[in-house]
Amino acid sequence: MMAAPHSGPGEPYSQADIDWCLQAMVAWAGNAYAAHKWLEANADGRRVPNMNTIRDWARTKHWERYEQLREQWGQLRERTIANEMRDVALESVEAQKLAVSRAVERLEKDRDPEPARTAAALAKVGQTNVDKMLSLTGRPATITESRNVNEILRSLVAKGVLALPEEPAQIEGSSSDE
Repeated sequence: MMAAPHSGPGEPYSQADIDWCLQAMVAWAGNAYAAHKWLEANADGRRVPNMNTIRDWARTKHWERYEQLREQWGQLRERTIANEMRDVALESVEAQKLAVSRAVERLEKDRDPEPARTAAALAKVGQTNVDKMLSLTGRPATITESRNVNEILRSLVAKGVLALPEEPAQIEGSSSDE
């Protein structure tokens, strides 16, 4: 059933009607056009204010209630967004696997006009995927050295990689006394 037609000033909207409209704004992430469209499609005889009124309610007249509703529904929306992002990530991985498979097929059949470019692109995909996998599994993607030069030299001497002379070399200098 369509929304009840309304023109001009009339009965004020009830708090329940206002909350219904503000919840639609929350559900549609502040998009007044989409919220209004949904409200009209789901009005079941309820009066639906125009899009500008709904936008005005969320931004000015009833902004505190709008923020309360956003807070109330925020965690659910964030979980939904996180789940959607996981789905998109999985689809992206599947598409990457398909693209890599097709690139390998072209290389194996010697049908790739630019094998060096393909190899570079595949290396980049591989590097990015390994870095992200390490990040997601809590392992470092890079190792940062925090020892100073003396500690590194001592370590190399201890491993037998480097040998220090018996006596330190003397640095000869010139004097400016001429």
